[in-house]
Amino acid sequence: MPDRSRRSFLRAMGSATLCATGVGRGVAAGKTRSKSNGAARDWPTFAGDAANTGQHPTGPGPVGDTSVTWDLSTPAEIASAPTVADGILYAAEYTTRGTEAGIGAYDVATRSEQWRHTLDRGAADCAPTVVDGSVLVATTDRPALLRSLSVDDGAIEWETKIEGQVLSSTTVGNETVFVESTVREVVCGYRVLTKRLVALDVVTGERKWRQSVTGHASNPYLAPAVADGLVVHNTDGGIYVHDATDGTHVRTIAPTLNFVGAPTVLGGVVYGVSFSGNLVAADLDSGDTLWRREIDQSFNSGFSSRSGDLVVATRNGDVWSLSADDGSTNWTTSVGPADYRPVTTPARIFVSTGKRVIALSATTGSEKWALELDAEITAPAALDDRSLYVPTREGVAVVGN
Repeated sequence: MPDRSRRSFLRAMGSATLCATGVGRGVAAGKTRSKSNGAARDWPTFAGDAANTGQHPTGPGPVGDTSVTWDLSTPAEIASAPTVADGILYAAEYTTRGTEAGIGAYDVATRSEQWRHTLDRGAADCAPTVVDGSVLVATTDRPALLRSLSVDDGAIEWETKIEGQVLSSTTVGNETVFVESTVREVVCGYRVLTKRLVALDVVTGERKWRQSVTGHASNPYLAPAVADGLVVHNTDGGIYVHDATDGTHVRTIAPTLNFVGAPTVLGGVVYGVSFSGNLVAADLDSGDTLWRREIDQSFNSGFSSRSGDLVVATRNGDVWSLSADDGSTNWTTSVGPADYRPVTTPARIFVSTGKRVIALSATTGSEKWALELDAEITAPAALDDRSLYVPTREGVAVVGN
């Protein structure tokens, strides 16, 4: 796994006013975007959709006699979740092995590279997002660059500077790109990192609004959730809810908790997981807590959903299935320490731990199959209706039948 020392953040000691800039350029005249993030069989963004559900709605994913059907070797390590849309796999690279990082597009059927775009301003530490003919990717350098590339050939459509460092994946909703960044500031004489949520026009890259918060991102596998006209994101000081149109801060949920990973929104309810094992469900409109429970384990990722249930993996090695209604336990099973959120279908839960990928029954938690990969897993997986796409130190292992 790449060095994450840059993510050892100091907590901000109060409010800070941030002054990011964003300049979009190079968009084709008259180009428009649909609100769709992909077909039902695709996985076009982090956690599969704008609400971060982590579920493929139809599946079934890899079942039966499963193996690595394609071991894609990339020029540099993959440190973020891949995405899949219209039969093309998109993988963003982290700078390793003395090679410049880039993003590659690969035809899944022919197992061939379609194009590769070099990121000349640092590595990509976030999942690509595919939306209506474009793929969005951000670099980690300060200031970061968010680029919109053509899915046809990787040509730049527009790019926008994001002050600070982008460690979250982008989420697209309501013709808007949402992304989180961290900015170094001096507060009360201390150098701290504070967090900003930025909204950009998906067609032009022009900034619509930005909002700063007193908390910051506590781990890298982040993405805002967008639902019901709101955008939701986790910090080490609660779950922040903003109006998606103008960025107005609506409320902060459970401000004393250090939330990890990305929030999940289902049916008007936001679900969050804290590092120390507090699991929270809150009404998105009112902010009222619907349920809260503690599990005496540590977590590094958020919930995934599965047909009305929630699934979460712990750093202690357990996978929990909970009722989304009241947080009660459906089942729990041990698989090994997991830093990455599971991905699900209606029938299966896929968990990554070390070099292993494990498929569990969604209803009982029993193991259906397990597969040892050649390289260490480095980020959450992606899933389409037939295959699992697992990022590793060497590239992407495609698991199927």
